[in-house]
Amino acid sequence: MNHEKSSMEKICELTNDTLEKWENPWGYAPDIASRQLEKIDYSRIKDMTNELRYLHDRLLEPDEAITSGGIIATYTILGALVEGWMVFLLSVFAADYKDDKFVSATGNCKNLDELNFEQLITYFDTTVWRYGGEEKNKIIEWMRKIKSYRNSIHIYKPRDIGNFTELYRDIDMYFEVLRYIIRTFPDDPISARYY
Repeated sequence: MNHEKSSMEKICELTNDTLEKWENPWGYAPDIASRQLEKIDYSRIKDMTNELRYLHDRLLEPDEAITSGGIIATYTILGALVEGWMVFLLSVFAADYKDDKFVSATGNCKNLDELNFEQLITYFDTTVWRYGGEEKNKIIEWMRKIKSYRNSIHIYKPRDIGNFTELYRDIDMYFEVLRYIIRTFPDDPISARYY
């Protein structure tokens, strides 16, 4: 019997495989990348991925008790994961971005590890993926949507949060974005070229 894996199953496998590969980079990654990667709470990424899976599976069950709160919670976790993987990518390539600063619209200069989600999206759009083309533009637009939906958790600014069908599509898109980010990592970190 041929069982096609769901996007959620693929997300869990890709997350676990990638984290396992990068959890102990000392000895093959440059010191600057290893120091950045050492700051990452790998268990938190795993926990949030497991929670995303739980919410995904829970939302599949027909239950009137599941309301917009379930959608908001799922988008909150989804946004945190996207932001986390963006920081992870900058950590893997810390040697490449070590001298970069982000200048905000107000003229404030920040180190890359101090950026909020919107600033990360802008930095990725203008610097990290500046040559990404149409696929990159689609991902950046999607990230901004996820940021907006994630921010629907704030009670003072009501926002559109979509519906269950849109959420499932966004989880599928998260898998595509996760692949887009991770495919930039060296396949074999032990023999990876870091300069």
